[in-house]
Amino acid sequence: EDKMTVKIVPLKEALEITSESNDPEKNTVRFFVRNNVNADFKNLKINFSSALFNLENQKFDLEAYSTKIFDVPVEDLNKIEAGSYIVDGLVEVVSGNGDIGGKIYIGEKQGIETTESNEGIIIRENKIVKTNIGNVVEEVNIVVEKGAFSRLFTTFNVEPNAVTRDSWKVSYIWNKKLGPVETFEVVAKTNYILPLLVFIAAGFLVFGFKKFYSKKIEVVKSVSPVRTKGGQFALRVKINIKAKDNVQNVSLVDKIPAVVKVHEKFDTIKPDKVDLKNRRIEWNFGDLAAGEERAISYIVYSSIGVVGRFALPSAVVVFERESEIHEVESNHVYFLSEQVLE
Repeated sequence: EDKMTVKIVPLKEALEITSESNDPEKNTVRFFVRNNVNADFKNLKINFSSALFNLENQKFDLEAYSTKIFDVPVEDLNKIEAGSYIVDGLVEVVSGNGDIGGKIYIGEKQGIETTESNEGIIIRENKIVKTNIGNVVEEVNIVVEKGAFSRLFTTFNVEPNAVTRDSWKVSYIWNKKLGPVETFEVVAKTNYILPLLVFIAAGFLVFGFKKFYSKKIEVVKSVSPVRTKGGQFALRVKINIKAKDNVQNVSLVDKIPAVVKVHEKFDTIKPDKVDLKNRRIEWNFGDLAAGEERAISYIVYSSIGVVGRFALPSAVVVFERESEIHEVESNHVYFLSEQVLE
């Protein structure tokens, strides 16, 4: 009597989903459905689902120990992290339904893309961007170096993980793990506006000191009110000249405002010339040695009352020094309500 042995194999063991390593650059996933038993499957209908794709209503026959290949387009596969992904299959056969499963493997691709830009002059911006163009997690490092001076005016969009110093150089270091398609951006801004303003102010200060101390003659003009018996408007004009170095052929010219007259009496040194037509008074002092001074004082008056601010022009001193002619002006003065402001 012949005997026949029948082995019942569950569907999930009879049919298996598997794959080799898929190249992420191809944007196509290849996987297989393998028949592991010595039996043919007719009119299979399978709906596949995974985190990468959904593939429905796949109808086919599968002979004993044979394999069916599936190629499925997957958009931006190169941006998906490498590794294994579960695929489920809902199988419909004549005898009923069942589930099968397996894994799809995505191969590794490594790559970090770096872009760097520098913009601006007074406000200098240095931007460094690291992008993971692979499909595995990678650690990136960014280093920004600054001098001991420029670092004082530099700020960052992200705080560095570490700071090292080497003599006059300071290095700022960032470390970060990036997944596929992730980016890491560091922006360093160095603002030179403040040091530039300080430099300009210092320049003006030095220029002012240099100009002040380079003057060979100092001329100071002042005015003060004078009381008169008739109540006329009158001012005493004083001009003081001091030589800071040996100078020759020194002369002083002072202009007379149009609304006033010059009193004929001069308190100190009489002028060499009073030009009423051009309204100028001139003194000639000859040569002056360093430290030597001359003081001029005279009175101007007017029978017409002056209301408000009364301005007087600057006095001018002309002299020679080492065969060159120089000209120096005094300060500006004006009279207002018995006050003299300079």
